[in-house]
Amino acid sequence: MTYKYIFNHLLHPQHCSLSIMNRVFDKIDVQNKMIIDPFCGTGTTILAGLEKNPKLLIGTDIQPDFAHTLRYQLVGIMNTRSFSEDRIAIEYGIDAKESLAKYDYEMVITDPPNPFMILGYSNIRHPRDLHMSGNEVKKYWEPRLVKDNLINKQNETIQYVKELFDDILSKKKELIVNLFATKNGKWSYLEEFKGVYLTEHISGQWYNLRSI
Repeated sequence: MTYKYIFNHLLHPQHCSLSIMNRVFDKIDVQNKMIIDPFCGTGTTILAGLEKNPKLLIGTDIQPDFAHTLRYQLVGIMNTRSFSEDRIAIEYGIDAKESLAKYDYEMVITDPPNPFMILGYSNIRHPRDLHMSGNEVKKYWEPRLVKDNLINKQNETIQYVKELFDDILSKKKELIVNLFATKNGKWSYLEEFKGVYLTEHISGQWYNLRSI
């Protein structure tokens, strides 16, 4: 399998659909706001937010491998749309908590890491397109995730995400998050955080979270 083939298809083990993110952005007001996604991966949040006139779009991720994918996509967009580069900040190899301490922001829009699977359900097309089993795709990613990547860390992941959300909400920031289900629907962030946060449905599995 060539690097180019992997680059074009295995973008992220938990890739978020751009069409889904577009629907989320259609339902929320980000105009003139500073937005951050501390689990930005290949930058779907950044790409979806470009046309919504935010003051600043910030994307950070602990996994440095995804940087070239987002930059490649941004170059193509910048060539066809009028969006100033100084309104985008991208940093890879930085922990989510560190990124929220480093950058000024008003709203967090993020898809948190999957606690129980390396290959997220949104990537079901990968085995189909690559003629690989889901287990083979998982084996591709398993050795490539950096030590501090929280995908598939189970209770460690859940606790980290809760601490992150608590910190965001304690600072009176807006929090838009994907409370997706996993483990064949037997577990979900929505159920895990029931009674912990107030949830307002936005689109699909995306919710606006608030402190109780």
